[in-house]
This record gives sequence, structure tokens and C-alpha cells, in this order.
Amino acid sequence: MRLATVAAALFGLVLAAPARADVGDYVSRPIATVTLRLDGRDVSDQRILDLVQTRVGQPLAMQAVRESIVHLFSLAQSFTTFYEACPVLAASTPQLRASRLALCELTGRVLVQGMDLLGVTAPDQM
Repeated sequence: MRLATVAAALFGLVLAAPARADVGDYVSRPIATVTLRLDGRDVSDQRILDLVQTRVGQPLAMQAVRESIVHLFSLAQSFTTFYEACPVLAASTPQLRASRLALCELTGRVLVQGMDLLGVTAPDQM
């Protein structure tokens, strides 16, 4: 299956899968906490935390939800372009193969976590 089809299917899952909660229940309510985690550990580096635009006490805006969906879809599209243009398992050197595999793994992690935050369960495999 071509990865472009997978990206389209992923976007279809975002639209079609039942959410665990209605986003409308949270829009306009103040954000209680903002937590960043890397490899299962909370991030405490203030320089990284300052990059996050969402702040505690701000109301959740539908615009932020839409931007999250657009970001995930754009990431899936960009990854598809990369995957079709750059052989991962057949990379020319072991180092290149390792870096491309790492990129694949990290991109998958971002997509799964992002979909989870939106209340969508990502498939284990495509």
C-alpha cells in the first residue's frame, strides 16, 4: 500500500473515529495544566517550555483544536513525501538507515500521541 494512501486513511480515521469526549465540552474552559513529556519524563527546561503557546488559565479555543488537526495532517503528508523519496530499509549506509528509521519511529510517535490527545485511537499497524 502506498504511504500516501496510508496518510489519507489516517486522516479519515481522525474524521471517522468516535471521540472519547465532545470537544465542545472543553472549548472556552480554562486550561488546567500543560505538561510536556519526552521519553516518559516531564520536560523541565524552561527554554523548551517557553516554545509552547498554550498557557495554563487560557481558555481552550476551537482554533487550537483545528490547528492541531491541520498540523498532524501536514506531518503525515510530509512524512509520506519523505518515505516515497527516501528508501529507509535500503538506505545506502547503516548510519543513514538508522537515522531514517529513527525519523520514522519519532514521526509515528508524534502522530499517535497527537491523535490520542484529540480522542482518536490510532491503529497499531497500517
